[in-house]
Amino acid sequence: SWGPAFQQLGHFPRERDVLAKELASEVYSVEAFFLSKQIAELPISCLMPLAFYVIVWPFVGFPIVPAFFVAYGCTLLVSWVASSLAVCLSALIFDTDRTMTVTIIVLVYQMCCGGFFVDMTGQPAAVSWVRYTSYWYYACGLFLKLLALPYDDAAKDVRHEALGHGHSFSTFSAGVDCAVLFGFGLTFRAIAYVALKVSPKIRFA
Repeated sequence: SWGPAFQQLGHFPRERDVLAKELASEVYSVEAFFLSKQIAELPISCLMPLAFYVIVWPFVGFPIVPAFFVAYGCTLLVSWVASSLAVCLSALIFDTDRTMTVTIIVLVYQMCCGGFFVDMTGQPAAVSWVRYTSYWYYACGLFLKLLALPYDDAAKDVRHEALGHGHSFSTFSAGVDCAVLFGFGLTFRAIAYVALKVSPKIRFA
């Protein structure tokens, strides 16, 4: 998720001057600009994970059907959430360097609170709840349920390795994980839109 996020760091700042002038001259609205940006990024967002999997998949040993398509779909969803987070921060901060700093902090928070490094369920109740605020918590749980556990056996013992060695991933169903991730992405995009709509930084002076 770091790659898709960092690709969006300059999403709005580098176009601020042009955007301010064209909004002032009423060439198009904020809504038209924002929607066109979302549509324009879709091909690259879909092709990058596909290229990665085409190269890596033969080395993994998973079957093509259905595992390849499940992995690709999950990766697209998680990548979209990560890029949505960066778009949100970019619209709120409107400075590439500051956005990069904040994005790193937020992504580290997501990893630490998502149960990737430490079992959050074993932490005090005052702390353990933060795992629900991390999209990593749901993303790792989704990959575990759809790609790891279906191919688990006594020799691999993926469940024990993933859940018994300091990890705490989502125990909700795959459908709930997908819905929550989709909610994260939509929320981030909505905040980005509102931030653009009210931002004084794209007002032509």
